[in-house]
Parts: sequence; structure tokens; C-alpha cells
Amino acid sequence: MKRRTFLQTAGAAIATPVVPSLGAAKAAPVAITSHQLMWAEHYARVHNAVSPDLLSSALGFSKEVASALCEKMFSTNIIGSPGAFGVANATNPFFVQGSVPGFRMPSSSKPSLKKALDKLEDTLDRMVEPREPEHESSPLAEASDELPNPAEDTQTPQV
Repeated sequence: MKRRTFLQTAGAAIATPVVPSLGAAKAAPVAITSHQLMWAEHYARVHNAVSPDLLSSALGFSKEVASALCEKMFSTNIIGSPGAFGVANATNPFFVQGSVPGFRMPSSSKPSLKKALDKLEDTLDRMVEPREPEHESSPLAEASDELPNPAEDTQTPQV
């Protein structure tokens, strides 16, 4: 019995410096600049998904800064609460899912590659084909018809 108590005490003495105590205060708060917050908010609103891992990999922030930014954006209602995978959605995204300005999906859910290529070919053909004149005669052609041709003039000038 005494041997078991001795081993427990020795093990506890060795592990004490490694295991953080529960009563210890939190680490010092990470300083966040307004530029970091602006870029993180922009990223969240454009991609409509944000997590500390996404922010650190996309914007190059450290994990601590990215976590602090996510907490700040959550507290200011820029993002909602994280879901099952730790990804939070923006509360006011730039693009609603499936709608991007200037891009309209065809009515069918699966756009046909053949239709798109045919449309592209028609467009390119219209751009490459030379345009035919709209009128057979132009004012320049009519003026050149009225001028006398010296080669056809057989009259000799009178001196």
C-alpha cells in the first residue's frame, strides 16, 4: 500500500509542471488591428464561411490571431455561431448562395457543354465574318460615276 502511494506522489510531482493548472489565468489577449479585422470580415462576407483555420491559411494570420478575430466577429454579429465542423457563416454575405452578379445560370440545372460550345462558335463566327455593305451604291460610288473618264474621251481638244 505504501508503495502505491509513493508512486502516485512521485508521478504527480513529475507531471505537475507539464499539466497546466485549472486555476491559472488565461493567456494575455492577442492584439488585433483594424486592418486584420477588416480583411477577416471581408473574407467572411465574400466566402460566407470562416473558421480560425481558414483565416490563418488564407490571410496568413497566426492561429491565435485568427481565433481572436473569429471571437471578435462573433461578438459583433458579423458571423454566426460555428456549425458542426467549426465553420461559421456570415450574417450578411455579399452573395446569396447561388447568385453571383453578372452570372446567370441556364434554366436547366445541368448546363450542356455542347450547347455552350455551339453558342460560343456562333458568337465567334459573327465576330469573324466580314460585313457586307448595307446599300449597293454609296455616295462615293455615285460621284465617281459622274466624273468623265479621260480614256473614253475620243474628242481632241480644239486649239
